[in-house]
Amino acid sequence: MKKFVALAVVMCFGATCSAAWGIKKKDTSDTTTITTQKDAAVAVSVMKGLIISINIPQNEIVVKDEKTLIDKVLIVKPEMYKAFKVGDAVEVKTKAGSNIVDNIKVTKAASVEKKIAPKKK
Repeated sequence: MKKFVALAVVMCFGATCSAAWGIKKKDTSDTTTITTQKDAAVAVSVMKGLIISINIPQNEIVVKDEKTLIDKVLIVKPEMYKAFKVGDAVEVKTKAGSNIVDNIKVTKAASVEKKIAPKKK
């Protein structure tokens, strides 16, 4: 009978340890998920569009997105103003969820203007 009780105690102890290790492993996977979400926050968003206006004193440009046709106000660095002018088609890279421009380059205007220009009847 003593052997049976000792065996039951050992089995309960083993089950408790296994459960504790399983919880610890689950917590580790949750941390990985959080890290992945942080990496996603650093992701880059790319937008193509047409420059509608430039506001140099406030370091802002307004770009009409070619996909959604919505005007978006973006913040640029002062040294970036030399690279573009109103009416240029541009490809803008920003951090996802941000309106601060990381990189901007002028693209072929014909493809963007065709999508953005209103259709005449």
